[in-house]
Amino acid sequence: MRNLSRNRENPEKVSKLPLIILLFVLIAFLYLFISFLSSEHKTGVMSNAVSESTADAPGNAAGTGADTAETAEGPGPDAAESGPDAEEPSSEPLTFSFVDPATLESLSQSLSSSQEEPADPAVKEFKVYFLNVGQGDSSLIICDGHTMLIDGGPSSQSDTVYSFLETRSISHLDYIVATHPDEDHIGGLAGALNYATVGKALSSVLSDDSESYLNFIKYLDKQGVKPMVPAAGDVFSLGSATVTVLGPINPGNTDNNNSLVLRVVHGNSSFLFTGDAEAEEETDILKSGMEVRSTVLKAGHHGSSSSNGIDWLKAVSPAVVVISCGANNMYGHPATDVLESLKSLNTKVYRTDLQGFLKVSEEEDGSLLYRIQKNATIDVFAPVAAPANETGAPVNDQSGGGQNADDQSGGGQITNATTINRSTPSSEESYVLNTNTMKFHRPGCPSADKIKPKNKEYVTRSREDILQQGYSPCKNCNP
Repeated sequence: MRNLSRNRENPEKVSKLPLIILLFVLIAFLYLFISFLSSEHKTGVMSNAVSESTADAPGNAAGTGADTAETAEGPGPDAAESGPDAEEPSSEPLTFSFVDPATLESLSQSLSSSQEEPADPAVKEFKVYFLNVGQGDSSLIICDGHTMLIDGGPSSQSDTVYSFLETRSISHLDYIVATHPDEDHIGGLAGALNYATVGKALSSVLSDDSESYLNFIKYLDKQGVKPMVPAAGDVFSLGSATVTVLGPINPGNTDNNNSLVLRVVHGNSSFLFTGDAEAEEETDILKSGMEVRSTVLKAGHHGSSSSNGIDWLKAVSPAVVVISCGANNMYGHPATDVLESLKSLNTKVYRTDLQGFLKVSEEEDGSLLYRIQKNATIDVFAPVAAPANETGAPVNDQSGGGQNADDQSGGGQITNATTINRSTPSSEESYVLNTNTMKFHRPGCPSADKIKPKNKEYVTRSREDILQQGYSPCKNCNP
């Protein structure tokens, strides 16, 4: 009985052993399977984190754009569409624990730079140049890096206009304006078009058989630009300045009375450019009721008595009038009666035939600063005998200087229209000015050769005159 009983218990022990072994195998398999899943999850997270940090790292174009902004500012569209699951606390902390520390630092710097580094501020400036192109007209307006050239003087001044733009690295003009097809206004525009590209061209006509106009069209065609004829009342922007077309009111008149008349407004200052508009067009504009009051008036038709009527001058009420004409010109510009009218109205007058080119710049307080090339104290209302070397071309052409004295002293504030006193030249010589360092040199001085073109000016003046302008002599050449 005892032996039979042991034989019945042994089969139970034997039958339980495989179950125990099987249980251990299942547990081991389950442990390995869970470990495998955990390993795969961590590898995937690390891969995604590295990929994301690489995309956002500096030097990667994608990481510096919209994706970086979304990271800094909050979840993007994809996160919004992922629903509540996207907000569950998951393994995000683990994401960074599997990323290389250098990569994390790079990612952090990328995000920091995208949030803290402001964009470069836009250039804010307003300048108007009245070029000395002899018996002709040419003006350049610069506002916040945008440019508009109004006329270019006669064709003989093409090089002057070209050099003027080249010296200032103005390789693109937003607008080029031909007020009318007279040669003394658009002949020199060929020089501008040979140096600078043009966005839009405005003209008083679309066809004319004059050689200067045909050249103007030829060079526009090379750039694929077609001229447009604006209408009175048209308005467009030049940077933060506003340009309004005032005339012609009745197109189809003579060339002069078909001149484009533009009024440029910036802040509290305004400039009126009239081409060769004569009394007829002036009257039309006044009757239209458009605003003509302006701080600065470019005298119509080089100061001719056929323009600049007293009613027009009173309506415009300029603080300053600029007369662009050639010295000893055959037309007698500016007319004596016009000068008398301006004097009676207590208007400040600048003349390119006597004082060279003029630069007007807006100061931080909104006032206008006038810088002239020479002869600040000359009587602009009285007949003045021109120097023997002046024939209507820019005065400095002979010395190779031209119109690059942007920053020389001279001019004054519009509030009192004062100018810096200058002595009458006594013993004039040729010098080279550095308008940046305010040094002057002899033409052959090695130091003068190192002056940047934009700061270099060639002049023929007396030494006393230059010293009074605030310049000091070079210690090398001792001029």
